[in-house]
Amino acid sequence: MPYSSGSASRSITISERTVTLNDLVTGKCGETLTFAGSMLPADHEDIISIFRCDSNGNPLPIGAPVPIKSVSTVQGNFSIGWTVPYTYGCTTQFFKANIAYTAIYSALKSAKIALPTRIRALTTPSTVNKGAAFTTSGYLEYENPSGTWNGMSGKSVSLTYDTTSLGTVTTGTGGYFEKTDCAIGTAGSYTLTAKFSGEGLASLALSVSSIRDKWNSLSTPQKALAIAGAVVAVVGAVAGIKQLTKGGGS
Repeated sequence: MPYSSGSASRSITISERTVTLNDLVTGKCGETLTFAGSMLPADHEDIISIFRCDSNGNPLPIGAPVPIKSVSTVQGNFSIGWTVPYTYGCTTQFFKANIAYTAIYSALKSAKIALPTRIRALTTPSTVNKGAAFTTSGYLEYENPSGTWNGMSGKSVSLTYDTTSLGTVTTGTGGYFEKTDCAIGTAGSYTLTAKFSGEGLASLALSVSSIRDKWNSLSTPQKALAIAGAVVAVVGAVAGIKQLTKGGGS
């Protein structure tokens, strides 16, 4: 029996669901690391889960990944706070955001995890004669595990009064440091500060005070070149200042 052809049609829209995880800042053990980002389409409410990953982007544990945190989106946006465990101190950790119950993941993001540090028992005389040498001492310590502080030896601690440098000192056994030749040549009341600038974190490679000191040491033509570099990028300006202080400018 012959049949004629028949057909039917209707429109269909194919949407693409995506999730984006913003760049992460440096995390500190015991404190909150925030994961923020967005999902498309924004009008579709979903649960976003954050997975810790290996350096290749594989969610952990391998084979049976478990999210460290989950949250519902609000108009396509999400923000999740996570307390960084002390077991991740002094490491680089990797993360992805995932639309729950799907295979849709964000690009891999990384965060350096730092251990907290402190300077304890900073000691200096309350009153000193102008220009007379005095001693400043204290202890540099890091926290790991939570509530347990350990001395850090072989680290550099800078000493300042207000914004003026008194020099640096290297910590010894138990994190103890002592500088015996501190002196202030102008009478007045000052705030003496001991600071450890951290290590292993790119954002801490140059402290504000070190940038200021380098800037003050530049000639006018060198400063002009540095400002020109800042137009391109702030990072480029800092690199330019570092280069100029080595004799890169006229």
